[in-house]
Amino acid sequence: MDAQDQPETLKSFDPMAVPWTLGDMVKATSLFLAFLVAILAVVLATRHLGIAVSRSAPQQVIVTATFLVQDGSFLLLVWLFGLRKYRCDWTTLGLRPFSGRTGCALAAAALPLAYIFNCLYVGTAQLLGSKPAIPQVVSLFGPGWLGFVFAFALGVLAAPVIEEIVFRGFLYAGLRQRFGAAWGALGSAAIFAVGHLGLEAVVPVLFLGLLFAFLYERTQSLYPGIILHTTVNAIGLSLLYLLQGMGNLSI
Repeated sequence: MDAQDQPETLKSFDPMAVPWTLGDMVKATSLFLAFLVAILAVVLATRHLGIAVSRSAPQQVIVTATFLVQDGSFLLLVWLFGLRKYRCDWTTLGLRPFSGRTGCALAAAALPLAYIFNCLYVGTAQLLGSKPAIPQVVSLFGPGWLGFVFAFALGVLAAPVIEEIVFRGFLYAGLRQRFGAAWGALGSAAIFAVGHLGLEAVVPVLFLGLLFAFLYERTQSLYPGIILHTTVNAIGLSLLYLLQGMGNLSI
């Protein structure tokens, strides 16, 4: 049967279609930002208690718990304004099976692209007289194996899954449905980049966000993007801690 002879219902079927609206995404994102502002206000208001608070638990535990609360709050909002509101399951957010051969091949091909782009960006920035800042992961989680274990648990095991669900499964899918794949990818990648709160990392993270959206679009599943996201974070964290251990990275 030719494509033109197919029923209209089949031609219009889109496995990545989602029920939530632009308003749902704006509300979820706005509430998340308000939550972050409230946390920052509390931290600043209790700054004089910082020493006492920091001694109540290891630094790694405090940092990990803070990031999990932040990411977890956005995931909760996605559930409230997406899954719960429209009574759909997690497959609507992209957690669906995919072709292992195609998905893994695309993720493997995207990995060197991410690092080539990052090298070009760093090289260009240095030629222009700017020195890109080193991510302060070691300072946040602390040096040594304990810091690495906590950083790995959060940055490799938890964050990629949560962030792909939020930024690609919820935001990209919703923006794509309203504005098309190209603008949806750019919009979700921009929010993803800004959400990393580091001006020096906006461009590389933006490019990564575009790669993740591309993988989702091609495979109709979040899992290839999660694989790439996990791999990028694992390599980056390992290199940062290796350099720190060799004494080449000040913390």
